[in-house]
Amino acid sequence: MRDCVRVYLDHNAGSMLRPRAQEAMLAALADAGNASSIHAEGRRARARIEAARGPVSRLVGGSAKALVFTSGASEAIQTVLSPVWRSGGGERVFRQLLVGATEHPSVLAGGRFAAEAV
Repeated sequence: MRDCVRVYLDHNAGSMLRPRAQEAMLAALADAGNASSIHAEGRRARARIEAARGPVSRLVGGSAKALVFTSGASEAIQTVLSPVWRSGGGERVFRQLLVGATEHPSVLAGGRFAAEAV
């Protein structure tokens, strides 16, 4: 019998965490604190977020200053799918959002685009 290697391709709803990511997540979950608050716990939570900006922005090739953390993909999609984009003091308005039929339902919903523009 041949050795088989299982390849998991259903990452739509979840994937295994890398051990380092799991350790970091468990450490953060064990430490209470609202990162928007000024008490010690809040400052500690804010420091954890700020410490993550550099490594995450390097990973995606972006700017740490422009990085926005969200609670998940649906919130991120709602944040980014906007018909109005502002950059460098200018504004650009898109009238239509083009998406493939195989996109996730949260993408198909169109974010902040009007239903008839998706």
